[in-house]
Amino acid sequence: MSITVADLLTKLNNRFDTELASTDITDYVEDVLTDIYIEIPALREEKAFTLEDNDTSIDISTEDISYIEEITVDGGEPLIKIDYREYLERAAAYGAGEPVYYTIYDDKVYFYPWPYDTAAVAIFCGKFNYDTDAITLPDYYRQAVVAGLFAKYMLDKGLVESAEYLVYRNKFTEQMGKIKTMRAKSLRTKRGYVDY
Repeated sequence: MSITVADLLTKLNNRFDTELASTDITDYVEDVLTDIYIEIPALREEKAFTLEDNDTSIDISTEDISYIEEITVDGGEPLIKIDYREYLERAAAYGAGEPVYYTIYDDKVYFYPWPYDTAAVAIFCGKFNYDTDAITLPDYYRQAVVAGLFAKYMLDKGLVESAEYLVYRNKFTEQMGKIKTMRAKSLRTKRGYVDY
C-alpha cells in the first residue's frame, strides 16, 4: 500500500491553510521518513563493500541510498562521522591503519585512517521508497507520517512553543511506539510464540 504525496499535501494545506506545492514539502517528507527508518531497523539494509589497501574512499554514486545510519569496518565498532574539512586535516598527515572516522563528500565515503590491508565495509542505510507521487510503506504508517509531517512543518515555521506542535510530535512518537509493538508481536507470533 502506498501513501500519496498528493494526499499528504492536501492534508497539510487544509490543516494550516496554506497553498504549498508538492516540491515545497519534499524536505519535510524526507525528514519524517528518515525518522521512521531510524526507529524501525527492519526497514534499513546493509550494503557490503571492499576497501582495498591504501584506498581512501568508496564510491556510492551508483547505490540506492537515501541516508546512512552507521558504517563498520571488518565487523568492528561503528565509525565516527566527521565533516569533510576535519577529514582533510587528518588526511594531510598520512595515516594508514584501522579506520576510525568517515565522512561523505561528492557521493563518496572517505575513511581515516585508510586501511593498510583489504577491509570489509558494511554501510547500514535506507532507501526511501517514494518518488514524487507515492511513499511505499504499510498503510498503518499513515498516521505516523501525517503527524510527523505536521510536526516538521511547524518546527520549520518556528511554532515549537505551541501546544499543537507538541500534540503532533507526541502523536508521531506514540504511533511509532505502536508500530514497534505491532512488529514485535508479529515476529513473536511468526516464530511460534503467542502473547496471551
